[in-house]
Amino acid sequence: MTEPDIWKIQYENLIRLLSDEASRFWTRFQVFLAVNGGLLAVFPIVLGLYSSTLQELTYFTKSMLIGISIAGIIESFLWLIITFSGRETQNYYKVKIQNLEKMNKDLDFFIMDSKKERKKHWIYSITVLSLFLPGLFVGIWIFILVLGISTDFGMPPIENIDST
Repeated sequence: MTEPDIWKIQYENLIRLLSDEASRFWTRFQVFLAVNGGLLAVFPIVLGLYSSTLQELTYFTKSMLIGISIAGIIESFLWLIITFSGRETQNYYKVKIQNLEKMNKDLDFFIMDSKKERKKHWIYSITVLSLFLPGLFVGIWIFILVLGISTDFGMPPIENIDST
């Protein structure tokens, strides 16, 4: 094998690895989104089955809501970490591809743009925006957890309390 052939094989392998990682990235993203959506769908079901208002929460209902919230927080943090890790892995392959492109000046085109171009448009990167959704779910689960912890079960509804 000649030097250009080895370079070409390395280049093709890196492109394939980057493509495969991007595919796995979005598969993982969709699985975590589905699990979070399922947990979020269970929240009103549990609330509706066991009580009609937040003031009427029983110990069992409150425990279930807190448990669902904690599971959601843990799952969302895992989602955030795995999304960040997948993004970093893609960036690793992109840098390797760029280095190979720089080494071979005979290319008619470049698959990877320069870092300057990428830095100008970083906010529009879908992988950067994909970090927003797990963070949003962390916030939602923390809100539900605080709501579950702060409700006093066994107390009469607010509108039925006499103000004498």
